[in-house]
Amino acid sequence: MNDVEAGAPRICVHDAKDLAPCSEDCDRGIAFACGVVAARIEHGDGAPKDLTRALRLHERACELREAASCVAAARMYERGAGVPPSRAKQIELLGTACALGDALACAVAAKAFANGTGVARDERRAADLLQRACAGGMATACEELERPPPP
Repeated sequence: MNDVEAGAPRICVHDAKDLAPCSEDCDRGIAFACGVVAARIEHGDGAPKDLTRALRLHERACELREAASCVAAARMYERGAGVPPSRAKQIELLGTACALGDALACAVAAKAFANGTGVARDERRAADLLQRACAGGMATACEELERPPPP
Protein backbone atom coordinates (compact mmCIF):
# COMPACT_ATOMS: atom_id res chain seq x y z
CA MET A 1 0.00 0.00 0.00
CA ASN A 2 1.48 3.40 -0.91
CA ASP A 3 1.11 6.69 0.99
CA VAL A 4 -1.72 7.98 -1.18
CA GLU A 5 -3.71 4.81 -0.63
CA ALA A 6 -3.08 5.04 3.09
CA GLY A 7 -4.54 8.54 3.13
CA ALA A 8 -1.24 10.17 4.04
CA PRO A 9 -0.94 13.80 3.01
CA ARG A 10 1.06 14.53 -0.11
CA ILE A 11 3.77 17.08 0.56
CA CYS A 12 6.10 19.06 -1.65
CA VAL A 13 9.78 18.28 -1.20
CA HIS A 14 12.55 19.47 -3.49
CA ASP A 15 13.73 15.99 -4.51
CA ALA A 16 10.36 14.25 -4.85
CA LYS A 17 9.85 12.14 -7.97
CA ASP A 18 6.21 13.27 -8.17
CA LEU A 19 5.91 17.01 -8.77
CA ALA A 20 2.10 17.00 -8.45
CA PRO A 21 2.09 17.99 -4.73
CA CYS A 22 4.48 20.86 -5.49
CA SER A 23 2.36 22.01 -8.45
CA GLU A 24 -0.75 21.91 -6.26
CA ASP A 25 1.00 23.87 -3.50
CA CYS A 26 2.25 26.41 -6.05
CA ASP A 27 -1.32 26.85 -7.31
CA ARG A 28 -2.25 27.62 -3.69
CA GLY A 29 0.41 30.35 -3.53
CA ILE A 30 3.18 28.57 -1.64
CA ALA A 31 6.42 30.17 -2.81
CA PHE A 32 8.75 27.27 -1.98
CA ALA A 33 6.63 24.91 -4.08
CA CYS A 34 6.68 27.25 -7.08
CA GLY A 35 10.46 27.44 -6.78
CA VAL A 36 10.78 23.65 -6.67
CA VAL A 37 8.63 23.18 -9.77
CA ALA A 38 10.43 26.01 -11.59
CA ALA A 39 13.89 24.59 -10.89
CA ARG A 40 12.90 21.09 -11.92
CA ILE A 41 11.28 22.29 -15.16
CA GLU A 42 14.22 24.60 -15.87
CA HIS A 43 16.62 21.65 -15.76
CA GLY A 44 14.29 18.98 -17.15
CA ASP A 45 14.57 17.05 -13.91
CA GLY A 46 11.49 14.86 -13.53
CA ALA A 47 9.52 17.06 -15.91
CA PRO A 48 9.93 18.14 -19.52
CA LYS A 49 12.39 21.04 -19.83
CA ASP A 50 10.50 24.26 -20.55
CA LEU A 51 12.50 27.43 -19.94
CA THR A 52 9.60 29.82 -20.57
CA ARG A 53 7.37 28.03 -18.06
CA ALA A 54 10.25 27.75 -15.59
CA LEU A 55 10.84 31.50 -15.81
CA ARG A 56 7.14 32.23 -15.18
CA LEU A 57 7.19 29.96 -12.13
CA HIS A 58 10.40 31.52 -10.79
CA GLU A 59 8.80 34.96 -11.21
CA ARG A 60 5.66 33.77 -9.40
CA ALA A 61 7.77 32.42 -6.53
CA CYS A 62 9.67 35.71 -6.47
CA GLU A 63 6.38 37.63 -6.21
CA LEU A 64 5.52 35.30 -3.31
CA ARG A 65 8.78 36.39 -1.61
CA GLU A 66 11.14 33.50 -2.46
CA ALA A 67 14.53 35.23 -2.88
CA ALA A 68 16.22 32.21 -4.50
CA SER A 69 13.65 32.23 -7.29
CA CYS A 70 14.18 35.96 -7.83
CA VAL A 71 17.87 35.22 -8.35
CA ALA A 72 17.09 32.26 -10.62
CA ALA A 73 14.77 34.39 -12.77
CA ALA A 74 17.40 37.15 -12.88
CA ARG A 75 19.95 34.60 -14.09
CA MET A 76 17.55 33.49 -16.82
CA TYR A 77 17.07 37.09 -17.99
CA GLU A 78 20.83 37.56 -18.00
CA ARG A 79 21.36 34.47 -20.19
CA GLY A 80 18.26 34.93 -22.32
CA ALA A 81 16.95 31.53 -21.21
CA GLY A 82 13.28 31.25 -22.18
CA VAL A 83 13.09 35.01 -22.73
CA PRO A 84 15.06 37.68 -24.59
CA PRO A 85 18.02 38.86 -22.49
CA SER A 86 17.25 41.92 -20.36
CA ARG A 87 19.81 43.47 -18.05
CA ALA A 88 17.18 45.88 -16.71
CA LYS A 89 14.81 43.02 -15.75
CA GLN A 90 17.75 41.08 -14.30
CA ILE A 91 18.67 44.01 -12.04
CA GLU A 92 15.02 44.57 -11.06
CA LEU A 93 14.75 40.95 -9.92
CA LEU A 94 18.07 41.14 -8.08
CA GLY A 95 16.73 44.26 -6.33
CA THR A 96 13.73 42.24 -5.18
CA ALA A 97 16.00 39.42 -3.97
CA CYS A 98 18.07 42.02 -2.14
CA ALA A 99 14.99 43.40 -0.40
CA LEU A 100 14.21 39.81 0.64
CA GLY A 101 17.64 39.49 2.27
CA ASP A 102 19.97 38.09 -0.42
CA ALA A 103 23.22 39.99 0.19
CA LEU A 104 24.93 38.78 -2.99
CA ALA A 105 21.99 40.01 -5.07
CA CYS A 106 22.40 43.40 -3.39
CA ALA A 107 26.08 43.53 -4.31
CA VAL A 108 25.51 42.57 -7.96
CA ALA A 109 22.72 45.13 -8.35
CA ALA A 110 24.85 47.78 -6.61
CA LYS A 111 27.63 47.27 -9.13
CA ALA A 112 25.19 47.66 -12.03
CA PHE A 113 23.84 50.94 -10.64
CA ALA A 114 27.35 52.22 -9.82
CA ASN A 115 28.54 51.55 -13.38
CA GLY A 116 25.29 52.22 -15.24
CA THR A 117 25.46 48.73 -16.74
CA GLY A 118 22.05 47.93 -18.22
CA VAL A 119 20.36 50.44 -15.92
CA ALA A 120 20.66 54.19 -15.44
CA ARG A 121 23.67 55.08 -13.32
CA ASP A 122 22.47 55.88 -9.82
CA GLU A 123 25.17 56.30 -7.19
CA ARG A 124 22.66 56.79 -4.38
CA ARG A 125 20.89 53.51 -5.24
CA ALA A 126 24.26 51.77 -5.57
CA ALA A 127 25.29 52.98 -2.11
CA ASP A 128 21.99 51.82 -0.59
CA LEU A 129 22.40 48.38 -2.15
CA LEU A 130 26.01 48.19 -0.97
CA GLN A 131 24.85 49.05 2.57
CA ARG A 132 22.35 46.19 2.41
CA ALA A 133 25.00 43.81 1.06
CA CYS A 134 27.40 44.81 3.83
CA ALA A 135 24.70 44.41 6.47
CA GLY A 136 24.02 40.96 5.00
CA GLY A 137 27.62 39.91 5.59
CA MET A 138 29.27 40.64 2.23
CA ALA A 139 32.77 41.72 3.27
CA THR A 140 33.60 43.02 -0.21
CA ALA A 141 30.60 45.36 -0.05
CA CYS A 142 31.78 46.69 3.32
CA GLU A 143 35.26 47.25 1.88
CA GLU A 144 33.75 49.07 -1.11
CA LEU A 145 31.84 51.37 1.23
CA GLU A 146 35.06 52.22 3.09
CA ARG A 147 36.94 53.22 -0.07
CA PRO A 148 37.15 56.94 -0.73
CA PRO A 149 35.27 58.07 -3.84
CA PRO A 150 37.40 58.53 -6.97
CA PRO A 151 38.58 62.10 -7.60
